[in-house]
Amino acid sequence: MQSQIIGKIITSLDGSLKLNENEAIEFNLPGYKAVPIFKTNFHAIEQSNKENNADDGNKNNNNVITNTKIAFIDGGNVELLSAPNFSLQFVRVFACIFQDNKRIFSKKKEFYVLAKCINRLNDEGKAELTYTAEIFNANKEPGKDGKTFIDASDLLFAANDETIRDGIHNASISAVGEIARKFGELALAKQIVNELGEDGIIVLDGSLQATITNHKKYLEQLYAYAHEKGIVVSALAKTSRLFSNNGNSMAGLLNEISANTQVNGVICKNIAWYYYPVVEIENDNHKAELFFVKLNKASEYVFRFEIFKDCLAEKKQDSALLAGFLSELFSAIANNSRDLAFPGYPYGLIFADKLARVSNNEKEYLTTMFQAKAGKSWLVIKKYLNAVNAHDVLDRIG
Repeated sequence: MQSQIIGKIITSLDGSLKLNENEAIEFNLPGYKAVPIFKTNFHAIEQSNKENNADDGNKNNNNVITNTKIAFIDGGNVELLSAPNFSLQFVRVFACIFQDNKRIFSKKKEFYVLAKCINRLNDEGKAELTYTAEIFNANKEPGKDGKTFIDASDLLFAANDETIRDGIHNASISAVGEIARKFGELALAKQIVNELGEDGIIVLDGSLQATITNHKKYLEQLYAYAHEKGIVVSALAKTSRLFSNNGNSMAGLLNEISANTQVNGVICKNIAWYYYPVVEIENDNHKAELFFVKLNKASEYVFRFEIFKDCLAEKKQDSALLAGFLSELFSAIANNSRDLAFPGYPYGLIFADKLARVSNNEKEYLTTMFQAKAGKSWLVIKKYLNAVNAHDVLDRIG
């Protein structure tokens, strides 16, 4: 019986995973003009013949063909205390720079974010529930004044802020810690611009679309400073939920089409490639050119990739100049995407993720520290934590 049901499910699913006529990306927002899918929009990425893996700086692998400095930034956060009206989170953001697949620089920032719910007057003079936050540096540098590198006032949100709200319900206060991590990644990226030099590349984890209140501020600060120094700002998303106008997954669809598409006489499934153009974007919250990329010929993954549009503005006037620029940029990133553990995903982002991630052991250690330090106050705090942690008790029972 189960086998028959599963067979029917597979048949139904298979019937929906087909290429339809006039497929194009779908954005339900103003300022996006889709470009129909054409096989001619697949472009080969040139790679070194050397199948060496990226190096974290502690091994002696052969160098790849590029001297471009590439910075990779990622962050991690974990909630230590969670209640409906407050949230304490530990945030870590990490940046590393690779050149010739050697790690030549790294920087880490750690801080705590305490978000609390208060009642305050909004700009219209009406009382409303508001999430406010305090930031506490976890690794104050000797001789420094301990000034935080993101502004706590940027973490002030109405509980019903539409950019973070959960459907018809107020946003979870836990979202403030996630947002602090996102802003921290952008602030750290700006800090390391001077370590790159002209023609360097910044690769963020995620996208360049400003989706949250005050998000645009941190993107704009990074864009301005990096562009002044001749640095390319880009982003690679691990996951993509972009649809075509017929309800297909854009990444999955292009992955399928590439299997029967040739570039310079070679089937795309046997090479690294990028797909462009996808969409014309004229949206003030999304100043980017959008691509899809397969960064290693052995990869089974296609990723969403974005570049700050001003980096390409002049080059788009000359098709040969644009093609040459994109070829060099994607070749540099592809040559960092050879790690055998995840071919086609930049090793710099793997490394940044590893160093930014906050482990369960760290969470337990930090939570225990707070519990011990709180003393008798813990008895009061625990009553508020119990409003949302019943699932944890059931998980332990199970």
